[in-house]
Amino acid sequence: MDPQWTDNAPIYRQLRDRVAAMILERVLKDGDPLPSV
Repeated sequence: MDPQWTDNAPIYRQLRDRVAAMILERVLKDGDPLPSV
């Protein structure tokens, strides 16, 4: 994950959206650790 944070939304929301996308794209599977930021 190569985060490029924007000022349009708080970082916690951007992080939530990226993790949710990774789950939906099946990049993260059940039991996988979350990526570091």
